[in-house]
Amino acid sequence: MTRDPHRFVLRRTAEREWVILDDSYPPADDRHRVARISETLDGDVTVEWMQSVPLPTRHISPRAVVQDLRIWVGRRPSERPVPIPHRPPVHS
Repeated sequence: MTRDPHRFVLRRTAEREWVILDDSYPPADDRHRVARISETLDGDVTVEWMQSVPLPTRHISPRAVVQDLRIWVGRRPSERPVPIPHRPPVHS
């Protein structure tokens, strides 16, 4: 994938379904379609990645999926990932 994070387009395909398209590839290219997104009746959003993308398959919204994808693509290879705070286990 090229590094331009603004090339991704979220397009609704049905009432509760979307696709993410990569405009850096022509529509006939298999790499043009990046993901399929589905929303359940209770609001859960699941993602089926069609490309090799190390991002979660569950998100809070279709826009959040595109945002995370843009952040991931826009990160320079030398950048370290955002650290996750570690806390000791909760004792009951």
